[in-house]
Amino acid sequence: MNLKWRVLLSLSLLGNTILLAFLLYGFVNRPAPGVASPEEEGSALVRGRYAGNGAGSFMELRNAVFYWNDRVYIDTDFLRVKSVPLAGEVTDMDRPGSFSMDVVEGGAVIDSPVLSRLMNERVFNRDGSSVRDITAATAASPGGRKLVIRGKVDILVWMDFEMTCGISVDEARNIVSIRAEDVRAMGLPFAGSLLQGLGISLDSLVRVPEGCGVTVQADRIEMNPFVLFREPAITGRLKGVELVERGLRVEFLRRPHPPFPERIAAAKNDLLAFGGDMNFGTMMARRTRIQIVDRDPSDPFLFHMQRYFHQLCGSEVRVLPDGSLLVTMPDAAVPKGR
Repeated sequence: MNLKWRVLLSLSLLGNTILLAFLLYGFVNRPAPGVASPEEEGSALVRGRYAGNGAGSFMELRNAVFYWNDRVYIDTDFLRVKSVPLAGEVTDMDRPGSFSMDVVEGGAVIDSPVLSRLMNERVFNRDGSSVRDITAATAASPGGRKLVIRGKVDILVWMDFEMTCGISVDEARNIVSIRAEDVRAMGLPFAGSLLQGLGISLDSLVRVPEGCGVTVQADRIEMNPFVLFREPAITGRLKGVELVERGLRVEFLRRPHPPFPERIAAAKNDLLAFGGDMNFGTMMARRTRIQIVDRDPSDPFLFHMQRYFHQLCGSEVRVLPDGSLLVTMPDAAVPKGR
């Protein structure tokens, strides 16, 4: 066989080898029966980051405590939110400041210590504030439970004060209204007839800087509660507030949203997410359908935005044939007493 035919035969064998390798690659990497490929409809899990295909995902929490950090959390028996990416279309759980949470249904409790921290750190810590060192608590009274706010007020010098308040929601303006019923400084009453007789109003005692989400009008403190929560921020429409023994319960108006899918598994405490694209560490859930189940259902599920990856590392993860994820997750490790 001359050189020409040897070259032609070698090229033919090489071509056949490449074709066989290509066919084997396609066979090994084809989608399993009943599982959509990333280009097809349905939910699929892929690694890496890529442009999403639908801004925002819906999430439902049941019997859960959602932590922004160790000091800020809410407790909910039922809450539905939509994540809203501030740029792009992916809800990136590793970057809590990159999306907000729009509450579409449900309610939550803000414990008194958390409310105190938020008021101190987000409202009254700015230049121009005449109030500091706030503590908020609720107390039973013949007329119903009241909000009791204690702290220091600047009246020429810093002095202790205590304010007993009623609380309500202004639905039209989407704010919480805190009405002072009794204000005392150094044990002296500064509300009612004495307050009026001295020509002193609450807004002259309690001064707050502009843009902090709080204004003082006559005997009322008007607060936008959504400015208290950051990374992720919260939006929604307020329905009502109730003072309970542990703090403040907030109810949200139900607003239109798509029906939530059936749960992958029966569970008492969990987080269900569906729709849109969500990023978890190095993994991306495309057209999300994830159920995160509390490993220990004997108490509420503790989910921590800053520690969820550590929780994920200790979890059991099942990938279902349709690409859905079922995650059994331990509670977040948080300081005792929260």
